[in-house]
Order: sequence, then C-alpha cells, then structure tokens
Amino acid sequence: MFCPSCQSEYRAGFTECNDCHVHLAGSRDEMWSASDSRKADRHWQSVVNRVKPLAMFVSWRDLGKSAALFTLHQYIATLGIDVLAGLMTAYIFDVLRLFGRTFPQKTMLWILTGTPYYPVQIALGLFVGWVVGRRVRHRAMLWVWVLPAAYLTYALIAIPTLVPQWIPPAYQAGVGESRFKHYFGWGCGDLHPCFDQNAITVLFYIAAAYSIGALLARKIPLRSRLTGRREFWGSLSTGLVFLFLAVLELVLTIRQGWRGIYLGLVTTPAGIGSFLLLYAFLQRNRIDPATEK
Repeated sequence: MFCPSCQSEYRAGFTECNDCHVHLAGSRDEMWSASDSRKADRHWQSVVNRVKPLAMFVSWRDLGKSAALFTLHQYIATLGIDVLAGLMTAYIFDVLRLFGRTFPQKTMLWILTGTPYYPVQIALGLFVGWVVGRRVRHRAMLWVWVLPAAYLTYALIAIPTLVPQWIPPAYQAGVGESRFKHYFGWGCGDLHPCFDQNAITVLFYIAAAYSIGALLARKIPLRSRLTGRREFWGSLSTGLVFLFLAVLELVLTIRQGWRGIYLGLVTTPAGIGSFLLLYAFLQRNRIDPATEK
C-alpha cells in the first residue's frame, strides 16, 4: 500500500496515511496516477484562487457600469427631456421674434403644461429614445419607466396631493376629485397647469415614451446607411442649428441685460451643438466609400 501524497509504503491492512490522512493506493502505478491527479487538482485550485478576485473585480466593474448607464438614461428620460422640451419651445418662440411674431409667455406655458397630455414632451421622448436607441442599444433604456411608474403609483395610493397647501380641497386628489382625474385628466381645475402632473405624471409619460422609442429602434435592424452620409449631414445640420440657437440666445440676453440665470440658456444649446458636430465628424471617418456609391 502506498500514499499518493508522501509516497510512503504501508503494510497490507492500512487504508489511510497516518501523516497525510489520504486514502492509500494498492500499487505504485495507482500511487503515481493518484499523485498526478492530486497535483492537477492542486494546480487548478491555485488557478481558481488567483482568478476568483479578478472575476469578482470584473463583476463589480460590470455592475458599476450598468448602474452608471441606467442612471444616465434615467436622467435623460425624465428631467433631461423635460428641460430640453422647454428650451426648444423657447428657442422656437425666439426665432419667431426675429420675424416680428411675438407671443405672450402664457402661450408657451400652455403648450408645455396647459394640457394633461403633454404632446411636446411625449413626442420628444419618443424621438430621443429612437435616435439614441439606434446607436447604443443599452438594455437600461427599456426600463427607465419603472421608477417613474413606481413614484406615480405611490402618489396615487399614498399621497392625496403633493402640495395640499397650494391646492384648494375641491381640486385635491381623493378629496374633491378622483385621483385618476387629478393625475391623468383635467384635475386642479382653474389651477392648471397642475403641479402634481408636472412633477409626477409627465415624468412617467416621458420615460415611457423614451423606452418605447428605444424598443422600436431595437426591433428595426441596423443598416449601413446609419453610419453613412445621411447621418453625417443630419448630425452636422442639427448641430449647426443648436449653435445658431446658442448665438441667438446670447444676442437676445445681451439686449435684455445679461444675468447669471441666462447662462444655462446659452451653454445648453452650445454644448448640444458641439457634441453633434463632433459626432458628425467621427461618423464621417467611418464612412466606407464602397458602400456609399
């Protein structure tokens, strides 16, 4: 009898090594075979022990990347598009002012918040979700509606109204009117635009539209023209439009008297325009002349 670990020899009747506490082999061939097997096991165990921290690091890194992407898309699909809708509507009104067409500010507010259906925000959410989804296709884009939906559900169940001191009892959800009318219909009466809808409902609408746009982009297969000249000229022209809006806002704010609060109105379109121009020229470098003929 032989020990596969220390190779000690034992008399017949022994079944385990006194030193190594392993089962004995019946012959030298079995001993060498068992010894090689144990060496291989120890080798692979050492490999696993060395790789395990690396695998854990990769797992945490992937988890952090996924969380960062979800946070980014969550912001874009809620506050980002909501703010962008207001800025773009204001830019359109500013362009009309150049041609002598002026409108009161309440007209712009009615377009953005005067109805419980928010067509501008929903349309912009679909468009941005579609455009971004055609290029990155992050799965997080499909689930950004979950948190706004949970927030809206909590408001429907637990919060009669977000700011009861601002709203008379006749227009409070679950008090003077139904909760669904308050959050989805012409609630708040003459107080429309409704603060609860602007703070809760519209975020759900935008996020849902963003996810639907991303889903539609995933369902339609990508084609080579997405990285062709059409996308180059589209990104270039859109970027130039945003830069024009930045210059326009700068001129108008200087005429009215510059204030610090106007900084965002200038830097936001300038940043978007610069990004689109950079993206356009990056796409131009990827154009394959053979596929564009």
